[in-house]
Amino acid sequence: MITPKLDDVSRLVDSFYAAAFDDSLWRPALDELGRMLDARTTALGWQDFRTGSLHLIHGDCGVRYHELFLELSATSPIQTWMRRQPVNNTFTEDQFIDRAEFERLAFYGEWMEPQQTASALVTRLAAAPATGGYLLLGGRRRFDESAIALMDLLAPALSRVLELRARAGAINLTRRADTFDRLGLGLFIVNRDRRVLHSNRTADHFAESGMGIGIIGGRLTAKAESEQLRLRQLIENTAPQVMATCAEGGDMVLSSPDTAGPVYAVSVRPVPDAASYGLDAARAAMIVLQPVGGNLRPGFEESIRAMFGLSPREAELAAALAGGRSLKQAAAYRQISMATARTQLAAIFKKTNTTQQSQLVALLLGILPVAH
Repeated sequence: MITPKLDDVSRLVDSFYAAAFDDSLWRPALDELGRMLDARTTALGWQDFRTGSLHLIHGDCGVRYHELFLELSATSPIQTWMRRQPVNNTFTEDQFIDRAEFERLAFYGEWMEPQQTASALVTRLAAAPATGGYLLLGGRRRFDESAIALMDLLAPALSRVLELRARAGAINLTRRADTFDRLGLGLFIVNRDRRVLHSNRTADHFAESGMGIGIIGGRLTAKAESEQLRLRQLIENTAPQVMATCAEGGDMVLSSPDTAGPVYAVSVRPVPDAASYGLDAARAAMIVLQPVGGNLRPGFEESIRAMFGLSPREAELAAALAGGRSLKQAAAYRQISMATARTQLAAIFKKTNTTQQSQLVALLLGILPVAH
């Protein structure tokens, strides 16, 4: 029987409200809830009802079990049970399935039992049109009615906390977009299917200009046909259906379909908790576009020379490429033959651990951006 003191419950609610504005506070708040309910593991996150995928805002089960939780969740009946619940309702497996049948599930045998958890306590939290919040606890022993009663008491506050987190996230996203506008950088947030969820004014201008990138049917696309597949793959790998801890994004260069010269250095990074920022997706990709061909920062050549061990001539060529020139233009500008330029470029590739000119430019501009 769980009988926490009212003051302890009040302090716990306060700690969750604080976590809505500071993600570092989720862990102590959930740890305290776990102690109160004698839970070994806690997981707080969102479920995308369209794809069935999950995103964890916080989970204390370690990287291996984090990934396994997401893997097994697709076959776990817990997701289905959670989706059927009204908001702010709590349940355990005992309400839906015979104990022996539950213990035969892969979710129990591969995720719960190795962590010495005997029971699952799940609370359905705030819902958006296509997503729902959830809190899952793995108990050392089977949860009783008092545990359900406590979670039913906490649930409205936790739903409000998730709603506040989404609002705070939306505000932070707007601030970031405005900051990028002032820096002359384009910002797109897209889902796995490249549908644009959010963009700043600079990004909209880049898309409208038709140089390097555009929006067709609400989806982001590269203008150069040869780069469309690369951009799509980057986005799909950055916003996978089943979130993996290795989703780190990547970089590329977008070129003009008319001149074939580089137009934007592109950085693609994951937004794993897009739903909690008020966006219509469980996870998404952030795409930052930086125009190529502007003036390089003072000391650019010296910096890349020291950073990668380039010779003065190699640094000069790398800077010319980063500044927007093609290899042919860089060779003519520096009054060297194409054969010499290719030899120097091969040496640069080796020293920077790149294999293509677009990778090289993306790397250099990602480390040392152009001036604005």
